[in-house]
Amino acid sequence: MHGTTQDLYLDSDPQNIRVVVDDQEWHVVTPTYVTLERKSDHTLKFSHPGYEDAKVQIETAISAIVVGNVLCGGFVGVAVDAVSGAINHLSPEKVYVILIPTTQPN
Repeated sequence: MHGTTQDLYLDSDPQNIRVVVDDQEWHVVTPTYVTLERKSDHTLKFSHPGYEDAKVQIETAISAIVVGNVLCGGFVGVAVDAVSGAINHLSPEKVYVILIPTTQPN
């Protein structure tokens, strides 16, 4: 398979924003890559002063490569990969968020 983690590309407008991943704050300067575990879904929350927050759901699904492993008789390998999460693929792999400015009272 392809390991228990996956790199995701993050970009935003504006750049240099705060990203909270699964309720854990990461300060990243976009564009950047983050490494997430494949075994579960993830929530990304983008925020920046003067802008509305944006959330993106990263979902896990069974990778297409699993079919090849099963056809080649790799049932044991598929079982091990299923437990570790290596059988999964995160989507989307690239995230681009445009934050909307908050309206300022007059």
